[in-house]
Amino acid sequence: MTVLMAIGGNMRLDGEIAREFLRRSGGSDARLVVIPAASSRSNGGAEFIQVWHDMGLKVPPVMLPVHERADSFEAQHIGTIQQATGIFFTGGNQLRLTTVLAGTPLQEAILDVFRQGTVVAGTSAGAGVMGRIMISGGKTSTGARFGTAQFAEGLGFYESLLFDQHFYQRNRIGRLIYAVTLHPHLLGVGLDEDTAAILVDGRMTVIGKRVVTIIDGQDIMSTNIDQVKSGAWFGVSCLRLHQLTDGCQFDIASRVATIQRQPLQPD
Repeated sequence: MTVLMAIGGNMRLDGEIAREFLRRSGGSDARLVVIPAASSRSNGGAEFIQVWHDMGLKVPPVMLPVHERADSFEAQHIGTIQQATGIFFTGGNQLRLTTVLAGTPLQEAILDVFRQGTVVAGTSAGAGVMGRIMISGGKTSTGARFGTAQFAEGLGFYESLLFDQHFYQRNRIGRLIYAVTLHPHLLGVGLDEDTAAILVDGRMTVIGKRVVTIIDGQDIMSTNIDQVKSGAWFGVSCLRLHQLTDGCQFDIASRVATIQRQPLQPD
């Protein structure tokens, strides 16, 4: 069984998502590794180490000191990853993270243990890197314009998904529409803050206070994206959009959503 948790940023440290990552990683017996490579702060990730320590772990979480690409070739770091039951990527800059990890023995070790059942989670930039293709930068836009996003190679936990974070909080729907129109075989996954998409063997469940937005370009019938200049609006027809709240599910293979019914609240 594979478990991936993509979190949209600004995760409450003592909240539901942090506890769910710990639970799925083995509870008090979990062996957690925090990878702060996306962060520019010298103590990046320390807050996560502290929160999971305070939740009663028998073995203290490990901060993996991976800041330069050469660090991703260290046998000791690979050994640490091979012992982990949960791996957590902090936020920061996703291009910094992939520059350090992509194409290295450490990336391969992380992918190997993920396929064998180690839980992998990431918040903000740590979620943005999870597809094979990632958004490496771009502009906010309510509407879709040509050139609103740049792309780079991600870490490849899911070949068919492309993630964007801080989604509605930073007005990123336009750039995700642009990304999916250029890559219609991919599902765009927009992650709101303090909200997570939990992917278990290809089935997504949403937890958190806000929403996960899915943009599906598989049925695009027409677009003029090839005919417009940078910064210009483009046309596209038959995009599908799903807005998923806490408890909703989405099947990646069938591209079908299951909406969680909410009890009616009294007036």
